[in-house]
Amino acid sequence: MTQETERMPVVPVFGEIIHPEIAGLEKPLTNIASQIKDSGVTYDLIVCDDTSGRIPALALRKILAFLSEDQKNPDLVFISKPTGLERFDCIVNNFSAKSRKVLIATEYSAHGNTVMKLHKTLRKRDYEAIDIAIVGCMIDEESFKWVFSPDTVIYIGMNKLPWGIWNNEKITGLNRYTFKPNKDAGHQIARNDVNNLAMRVLANLQQFPA
Repeated sequence: MTQETERMPVVPVFGEIIHPEIAGLEKPLTNIASQIKDSGVTYDLIVCDDTSGRIPALALRKILAFLSEDQKNPDLVFISKPTGLERFDCIVNNFSAKSRKVLIATEYSAHGNTVMKLHKTLRKRDYEAIDIAIVGCMIDEESFKWVFSPDTVIYIGMNKLPWGIWNNEKITGLNRYTFKPNKDAGHQIARNDVNNLAMRVLANLQQFPA
């Protein structure tokens, strides 16, 4: 007869985050992930509204997968302005799910204009929920809420703007103005940083991947 032992969670192994710009996202993303975890909502589609939002969106995708019961990655759509909103329907129509819970993910919002336009576009579709995650925001949550539907949940990581990712194509891997990919070696380092960032946030939440 063998004695069963309790299965212990595996502590995530992560390395150093090389880019300080990405390392600076750990605290605000932990705040956002903690709010989402407490809400109990499982998002199955993340919409990233600009090039600089790619880094937090990619990290959130990994984080939300571990927070969900089935540990399935949410679908992820990148929208690069100004033509991205026009192409949005074509992109999302490729997904089969009809009723979805959507999370708009953005790195920063100084005035909220881009997020508002994207939210308005998404509301034309029959989604179950359309919520917003903003890493750094200069507008408080209450000021934001009056322009969105009453049931929109807004997660804010910190009340200041993030430093250094905006317009840094070596980190985002995409030129902000031409939208052409940047194959610089630094982008691969940034991808490794995103994995380490996600694992650090999960460790902060004590939500360890099995």
